[in-house]
Amino acid sequence: PAPFITPVPAGTVVAESDVASPKGSIHFHYRVVATGDGTYTTDVTDFTSSLPVPVGVSFYQVAPSVGDGITFGGDGGSEIGGPTATPASASWSFGAVTQPSYLSTLVVHSTSTSPDVPVEISAGKVLAVAPVAWSVPPRGTNIAPVDSGAVAFATGALEATTASGSPKRYTVAPDDLIDAVARRFGISVSALLYMNQGLQVIDDAQHLFAGTTLVLDPDSV
Repeated sequence: PAPFITPVPAGTVVAESDVASPKGSIHFHYRVVATGDGTYTTDVTDFTSSLPVPVGVSFYQVAPSVGDGITFGGDGGSEIGGPTATPASASWSFGAVTQPSYLSTLVVHSTSTSPDVPVEISAGKVLAVAPVAWSVPPRGTNIAPVDSGAVAFATGALEATTASGSPKRYTVAPDDLIDAVARRFGISVSALLYMNQGLQVIDDAQHLFAGTTLVLDPDSV
């Protein structure tokens, strides 16, 4: 059967919290909500800001500190708006992230384009940082990898396992073949490709590139 991972049901709130900047200049409440098609939206309510610049929100895997400058826009983000004492709302698509729980931190940052604002609130400056407590429910799947141990043409290392001990990540060794790796973990080649979209092979024998990290945990996809 074709491999599948069922999406989180529409309307499921997978993260939610209040956020405030250290000096109290910015306040808002946010929720990340499943759409039912494998994606999410971010909803911001009760947003107020006394700073004279527009601000945005993004999610990051590695947390910066307040006052840092960011050059990478993060994931699941958008501009919220400029200064307002009247509570405002905003909503946007989280983007093409089907499993967002690796993004541990919400970051509020300046999106100003003006050269005439103080450096501490200039473009890209981090204004607030908040940890994200994700509650993404387990998704149904017919992919259940089990490591049978190294075999010919699948001799790479299992780099990580899930909490239940199932294979999570595998590093390709020289001479590994895609079908041998799939057999080692008891899954089909199509399931391996489903979890590692864009995976490339070298030749007609379908050797994998040595050093490539393969995802084996369907709930990480």
